[in-house]
Parts: sequence; structure tokens; C-alpha cells
Amino acid sequence: MHSSSPSPPVRLFGMRDAWAYARAMPRLAGMQRPKMKFTALARISAMNVRDLPAMRRFTASDGASLAYRTYAGPADRHLVLVHGSACFGDQFNYLASHLASSGKATVHTLDMRGHGQSPPIGRDHERFARDVGEFAAHLKDLPGNPTIVVGGHSAGGGLVVNVARSVYAATVSGWLLFAPFLRVDSDTLRPYFGGWLSEVRRVPLAAIAFANMLGITRFNDRIVAAFDREACIHDPRFVREWSFASAFGFGPGPIPDRVHKRISSDTPVLLLSGRRDECFIAEKYAAALAPIAPHGEVRLFDGLGHWDTLVDENVLAACGQWLDEHFARSAPDTATQPESAPARVAAAR
Repeated sequence: MHSSSPSPPVRLFGMRDAWAYARAMPRLAGMQRPKMKFTALARISAMNVRDLPAMRRFTASDGASLAYRTYAGPADRHLVLVHGSACFGDQFNYLASHLASSGKATVHTLDMRGHGQSPPIGRDHERFARDVGEFAAHLKDLPGNPTIVVGGHSAGGGLVVNVARSVYAATVSGWLLFAPFLRVDSDTLRPYFGGWLSEVRRVPLAAIAFANMLGITRFNDRIVAAFDREACIHDPRFVREWSFASAFGFGPGPIPDRVHKRISSDTPVLLLSGRRDECFIAEKYAAALAPIAPHGEVRLFDGLGHWDTLVDENVLAACGQWLDEHFARSAPDTATQPESAPARVAAAR
């Protein structure tokens, strides 16, 4: 059984997208690459992940089987979490466990295509946003009309912004952004994402972008970027390289059509970041978020790096408080029963 959520037409890479990326590229990848700081990343890698929930599968509308885990909590409030570039859903283990066990939400951590235990992305850059939207729509169809909140970290936060400004937003009641990637030309962006990117293959990137402008997508699975291999040593599940489809699709989406399209003021938005973020300039987040979500709240935390926001106790407390403030509970003493999900979702064997 497939998701019944809306399926918008594929958005091709256009001239204005290519121009915006060309202008941003010297700033993103034209300077000397800084050396990546590993303190925050090492903190994530040191987490105990021996007691993870069972891996489960969601069948997307194209038939692909996507991996995710469910942390059982209140049945009437669900939080979907999307990991960042080159990463995987299990990095949310501490955050998800805390929010679920403290009764804030039932939490679902996704492995996006090409990451973790999900299948490759292929050539369709729109699949990332569709997958998140379809998964959220599936949760909304569960008994009791639960409240759905979607959150994401880094490039996953950008992807959440993309979903929040799409046809899928109607099923979601709130958006939670952890140090998000907001735009390729954003003032928040550090060169090479602070060193997390080790290489940007500018010639293939430009050639494939031009092909997409002509409607040719057959090269979208070609590699255009690589991540810091030394940083990836922290866990073998890190993705080492990204294709064009991943680089263009895993983020806030095409530039021209959504520059002036805001997230609905009816849906609360919370952005959290550490002031020592390696990949982004945290102090610029407020100005960068304003055109996207003028009503959004930005909270910065002293001493935290890019991945610290997923494990820091103060951040976890802020998330729980925000959920309680904005999303009323209808049945606080009930808990989800993962086995009762519709047939299109099944536990991985």
C-alpha cells in the first residue's frame, strides 16, 4: 500500500537556480578549505546505540522501502526527525529517546534515500521532500488525528524548510530546525560547511546543472561532492560522497520559486543552534530565517557545536517545552502501539 499524499510535478533545475549556485560557489568552495573540528561530531559518535528500537520500513509512493525507527510515546503527538548531509537517523537516538520517554511525543527517525539503511536516491532530486511529506501524511492518517511535527538537522533542516513551503505542509502542525542549511547563498554558510565538505566538483556540477536545464536528468546520479573522510571515520555509516540529485534535493529546495514563499504563520517554527557551530554562523540565523518564517523563534546556546544540538540537555529541554507550549495534548496517558500501524509500514526483518 502506498501513501495517498499529494504528488506535485517534478521541479527541474532552471536558469535562475544555475545562476544562484554559480554566484554562491566561489564563497562556498572557492576559498581554502578549513580543517573540520571534530569535538561535536565525536560527542555524537560516543553515544550508546545498543538499545535502538527495531528498524522498520515505510513504502513510498514509488515503491521504495525506506528505513526508520519509532520511539514510542504519546499517541496524539508525533515528531518526525530528518538527519543531515552524509548522516543517518540513528544520530537522533539520544534526542528521540529523551522526548519519547518524557512523554513529549512519539518520535520517528528516518534514514533518507542514499543514507543509513534506505535505498539509493537515483536521479529524482524531488524524492527527498516527497518521502518526508508522504511519511508525515501517513502518520496523520493514524487513528485519533494526531498532531504531526517535523524537524531536521543541518541539510535535513533545510529539507524540512522545503517541505514546509510545499503542498505537503497541510498535514504538519509545526517545524523544528536544528542548525539548518537555509540556502546555498545564505549569510549563515561557512566555506565548505566548515570543512565538512572536502570537495565540490565544480565542472561536473555545472555540466549536470546545464543538462537539467534542458530537461536531461540521466546524469543526476553522478558524484559532485565529497565529505571529509577523516570526519567520517567516526562511524562507517557516514556517506562519503553525494550525487547531483542528493546535493540539489537534500536541502531547502530550488531558489527562485520559493524565495518569497513563507512558512505559514499558523504553524510554529523553532530554530536551535549552538554559537560555536562549525558549519554555520549562528548569529546570522535570525536575519536568515525572517524572510522564510517571520514568526519563527531562534534560540542560540553558548558553547555548542553543530552536532551538540542533538544531545545537549538544554536543547532537549527547550524542545520539550516548545512542544508543550504549542501543541496541546488530548490524551496524555496513552502510548503508541507501533505494531498497529497500517500495512504499508512493517518492521524490518
